[in-house]
Amino acid sequence: MLVRLVSLLLLALSVATAGLLPVSPACTDHDRLLPVDRTHALDARSVPRTLVPLAAFDVPVLGNRNLQLDYGAALAYTQMIKVARADGVQIIAVSGYRSFDEQRYTFYRWTQWETEQAAAAGETIDEQTAIARANRYSALPGHSEHQLGTALDVSTPEIADELIADLVQTAAGRWLLAHAHQYGWVISYPPGKEALTGFNAEPWHIRYVGVQVASELAGLRYLDMQSNVTVGGYLAGRPLPVCSAATPKPRPAVTQTPRTWPDRFGD
Repeated sequence: MLVRLVSLLLLALSVATAGLLPVSPACTDHDRLLPVDRTHALDARSVPRTLVPLAAFDVPVLGNRNLQLDYGAALAYTQMIKVARADGVQIIAVSGYRSFDEQRYTFYRWTQWETEQAAAAGETIDEQTAIARANRYSALPGHSEHQLGTALDVSTPEIADELIADLVQTAAGRWLLAHAHQYGWVISYPPGKEALTGFNAEPWHIRYVGVQVASELAGLRYLDMQSNVTVGGYLAGRPLPVCSAATPKPRPAVTQTPRTWPDRFGD
């Protein structure tokens, strides 16, 4: 009980001292609904307004990692996990907020892995080929929803807390497919929609967009393979709430132009 109290006090202190609150509801909704996909990118300087440690909300976090999430998303996730737990379903958070630079490193690491895998198979590939292969499952920096602070990768002990496609065969995966939208969460890259999203299926990747928008997407049956609706496409066609300029942090910038990877990594 004491540990829990201390965690909450530290959470409140971190939010207050960072100057993150208050933030207008319009700006919160604006940031939450930004389209981020292959053709919509966040600026390298874009940082969520209200990042908090998810572990302070008394929800399972893999390895007690210092996983951060937007405050509103963290509250909604906590509510969802409590209901899932009451239904006998175990869901664990694996990865949350990732900065532009962290995504840059992550993507570079995957391109290196692709190069090594090709070499092990007796194949020599150039940098552009490695980038194209890695980009099937990893986003270029600026194009990752994790930079929003409202996306999570989740798993379950049913599959040893791994991020694998078998999640959809578990009780946790089925529960998320059926109920996530009721708490404002959507699955950005569902199975069978690879040609539309541009990414391999990631049933473990969920994004908080709020109950209204999540319910709208569910009503459009966005998870169905026969549907042409995707999370990114739907958000791109939906007007954003107007965010006042007089807010603590500048709102993230979005560009319609896809980013190209620089000639050299790590610069």
